[in-house]
Amino acid sequence: MAVFLLLVVRRMLGERRIKREGKAMLGATKDVLLRIQDLEPSAPLNHYSKSARMYAVLNLSRLLRGSERAKLMELADQDGLFDSALRDLKSHKPRQRAQAIELLDQFESQKCVTALRTLMANDPIYELKLAAAFTLARFGSLPSPRETISHMSLLTNENSRIHLALFRALAPLYPTELRALLNDPAYHMIKASIIDSLGWSEDLTCLAEIERASSDADPEVRCAALRAAGQLGRPEAGNWIMAMLADPNVNVRIQAIRCASRLSLSQAHAHIEALSNDPSAWVRCRADEALFALQPMKLKARI
Repeated sequence: MAVFLLLVVRRMLGERRIKREGKAMLGATKDVLLRIQDLEPSAPLNHYSKSARMYAVLNLSRLLRGSERAKLMELADQDGLFDSALRDLKSHKPRQRAQAIELLDQFESQKCVTALRTLMANDPIYELKLAAAFTLARFGSLPSPRETISHMSLLTNENSRIHLALFRALAPLYPTELRALLNDPAYHMIKASIIDSLGWSEDLTCLAEIERASSDADPEVRCAALRAAGQLGRPEAGNWIMAMLADPNVNVRIQAIRCASRLSLSQAHAHIEALSNDPSAWVRCRADEALFALQPMKLKARI
């Protein structure tokens, strides 16, 4: 009986605590909204716990956009809600630094961006540098291409998905800087990654560099040019894309087929049909897929 009564009391206390915390979180959220509108909050700043205010900021950050979101981040900075996480970024324990990055991933305030850039540049553990880099990429706050390449040791010929993802994140922020790297011999080893990323720049002036890369001696660079052209989605690149359907490299022909299909180049139908008899089984497979995609809708309906 004593154990049963103890469990009942524990349950009651737990329910009261949950109700009290819920009320505090709701009040903190209302006060934050009032402060965003430059109105006087209903209670002093220290009336609610730091966890309640953090909860309010976290939830509102998912709902607010534009100037209201910027104001929310500014208030969070003023209140020092990120201070403990920012201190943890300097901890000698990797686990604490990782948890801090995970928390700061929710808030793109200027303090957070500065701290994450510092960690990305100096942390001895590559996985943590990578986590910081992808958080900055999500914020649209990666440092310049030269800095990112240096900090993340991207100056290699390793064309991994992680490397490509970082270059693609840089492209909308620094299209001009990336194009300038193409003329620097020091970055020749990552030319394919740079060309590939230009497709994610949304900058149509990059088409000239992409077209020049289509005649590069390195087949990986030619493949990257085709991926970039397909991502930009401009059919005016059709002439040189069609020429690449006859490339001697199997991977380039596969990318050319995909690109022609993605851009719906109807003039490429005959060329792709000829590739249905290519010596490579992979090329034949991609050619058949592309032919189906390029067929008129009425033929698809019959099939």
